[in-house]
Amino acid sequence: MTFCCVTFPPTRNFEEWLRKHLWEHTKLSDSRQASYARFCVRKLDLICEAPPSARVPSYHEIEMLKVP
Repeated sequence: MTFCCVTFPPTRNFEEWLRKHLWEHTKLSDSRQASYARFCVRKLDLICEAPPSARVPSYHEIEMLKVP
């Protein structure tokens, strides 16, 4: 999910659902999952404000998003 929130903006219909889903997960007691949800919310805000991009993420960028 992190990869998608950083790379591909959602459609308008899906964006509303995705934001609700992520906000629900920011309140979970599992701090790791809540932390990733908060990260995704911030990145979703940025990707939705940015103009569309045809650039494909590099291998290095994808690797940086992997969960340790």
